[in-house]
Amino acid sequence: MFRSTPKVICAAAVLGTAGWLTVTVPAGAIPTVPLAPPCSWQLPNFLTIHQDNGIDVRMAINDNRLAGSAEYTSPGGGITGGSAEGALNSDGSTFYFIMRWTTGGQNNYSGHIDSDGSISGTTLNERNVSNSWTATPNATCAAKPANPAPKDEPAKPADPVKPADPVKPEPVPAAHKLNADVQLYDKPGGDDVGAVVIAELENEDVVILNGPCPIVAEDATNGWCLITDTTKNKSGAVWGGFVK
Repeated sequence: MFRSTPKVICAAAVLGTAGWLTVTVPAGAIPTVPLAPPCSWQLPNFLTIHQDNGIDVRMAINDNRLAGSAEYTSPGGGITGGSAEGALNSDGSTFYFIMRWTTGGQNNYSGHIDSDGSISGTTLNERNVSNSWTATPNATCAAKPANPAPKDEPAKPADPVKPADPVKPEPVPAAHKLNADVQLYDKPGGDDVGAVVIAELENEDVVILNGPCPIVAEDATNGWCLITDTTKNKSGAVWGGFVK
């Protein structure tokens, strides 16, 4: 899978279509209940793809678009980073992701969201080897906005202007936990930018976020988080997928 020099790969997602069964309703019958509004699917902020060959691929997502970086874990435990691009398609339920790994390999992922929010698909690497996969967690469904009110509906009077609330002190940062053992680097980007490991953190360590998590940027810091591990009393950067 991720060893050969990348080459141009063409992949197409095949989408199925379903027909409606039309039934004649006798006059005077009770009308059918209207269907619920369709979903506006939202991909999770962190998505993990579980391939059928034992490889797990983690990526950060911002507003249904890849945040720019990803990494995969081999069955033996090794971690490889890379760049990522792609987004949810305009149909709202399919997507196409491209991962280019630092080892020189490439994977193209065609995926779709089912009616229950589950995510699955296939991947094709630079050696034309294909694997199927499922992903966690599921996508979330938000109902599309209803039609606007009729134009002749009288406008509601504006609410009276309320005085501004007094300035409140900044809240204490909320604590989070790690979901696995992970290395703490001195700066975001990890091995891709020559960052140095400064501590070995453990699953369930309590951490505080020192900024947006994940970081959304155009460089290798994308998808990382700046944290302070209160258990080890260490501050640095970890891959965002390890923060609950």
